[in-house]
Amino acid sequence: MESPPASMAARSPDRFLSDLHDFIDHGDLNNEKEVAETFRLRLTVHSMNAVLNPRTNILEGTSSAFQATPLSTETLVNADEPKTNYGKFKSNDSSFEKSSLSEGINEAEICIKKERFVSTWGVGEPQFNPSFRGQLTYNFLGRNKIEMYLLFTKTGCLHDLTLYQNRRNDSK
Repeated sequence: MESPPASMAARSPDRFLSDLHDFIDHGDLNNEKEVAETFRLRLTVHSMNAVLNPRTNILEGTSSAFQATPLSTETLVNADEPKTNYGKFKSNDSSFEKSSLSEGINEAEICIKKERFVSTWGVGEPQFNPSFRGQLTYNFLGRNKIEMYLLFTKTGCLHDLTLYQNRRNDSK
């Protein structure tokens, strides 16, 4: 079997963690160029929608959803669809933007054990999920508030990584 092109090949766990650490230090999940480079994705705006307050029907802001195309074998793909979601929300009355990224990790290509995250960022906040071996949560406060949720399979490999920026910020 032929090896994938270098751009498609999975990084080593050390390289993945180093890139993720640099991204967290950068602290801006709204920068789709940085998101795309860090997670090896091509991001294309899929839709932009006005967001109305359901009670008052007043415009609250704009949401943007992106289509993600994996540029690496690291991204989990099911039925030809990448298990990646990226979106942003810009409030009309606030200076911060909310954003989120969720990416399924292809364990067959890259296996990052929970211990690697613990040695990088500490023990985090363990969460219980009976379907997985474990879940860790980390909170970072820098330029923005970033939350990172990690799900590990029963084999101990990272299965899903989710990042939220300014999720709990309330502009009111």
